[in-house]
Amino acid sequence: IAAAAAAVSAAATKGEAETAADQVETAANQAATAADAAPLYAERRWGDEQRTLVAASRIRAGATVYRVPRRAAFVRAIPDMHTLQVGRREHLDFAKALPLAALTHHSCDPNGDLRVRDDAVYFVARRDVAAGEILSFDYNTTEFEMAAPFDCRCGSANCVGAVGGLARLSADRRAAIAERCSPVVRDLLSASCLLR
Repeated sequence: IAAAAAAVSAAATKGEAETAADQVETAANQAATAADAAPLYAERRWGDEQRTLVAASRIRAGATVYRVPRRAAFVRAIPDMHTLQVGRREHLDFAKALPLAALTHHSCDPNGDLRVRDDAVYFVARRDVAAGEILSFDYNTTEFEMAAPFDCRCGSANCVGAVGGLARLSADRRAAIAERCSPVVRDLLSASCLLR
């Protein structure tokens, strides 16, 4: 990590600095992964095309399960089913930034939350998660209006039926999940006529 960090300070051009910074991040991620006793998530496949993300081992509440880097190369203006809203007109492409993260399921009673920060998006366990349990978050907490709404079949007592973003939820449901929403989604709600 120290050698990669030295390369950043010695880089003469912006492109070289970005490449060196990527090397530092890669080295740091590899060191963090090596320090872990076991990875926190794994891909599970069934059938020919079905894939999901599961807990590779028991995860304690509050643990950061994965981090999706928020770099310009992964952010775009037009959303799709694999993007996450990180700004009014900015959408982080999970499928490119950290492909396995795009396999995280929706649930109206999820075991995790996504925390949107300036540097990255973090999946944090809301409660203890058993090994093999499918990892999930409430998609309505990270999108004001979804590009690809869908019918929910999570089976939770809190199931909203249709997942389309915070703007499409009832006032009661919006209030129930507001504290877990990303900052941009809360800002968009405040600026909308839905609170008036």
